[in-house]
Amino acid sequence: PNARLNLYRGRYAEAESRYSFTRPNLLPAVKAYRRVAEQHNMSLTSLALRFVLTNELLGSVIVGATSPAQLEEQLDAIE
Repeated sequence: PNARLNLYRGRYAEAESRYSFTRPNLLPAVKAYRRVAEQHNMSLTSLALRFVLTNELLGSVIVGATSPAQLEEQLDAIE
């Protein structure tokens, strides 16, 4: 509910169309990623951040916390 796309609906037209829940493959993919995260006792946020943090092709990671709780979760994923 506090995701950037929900808080600022209409400002991110490209992302809204790319990640629209009307796309047939989106929800099955999210459910599969959730199962992987649960198997490793992590949140979806932690799974996503750890993926990009361990990818040698990426030089930096920019997070976009919209609340102190989100920032704390993102920082916890780094450890």
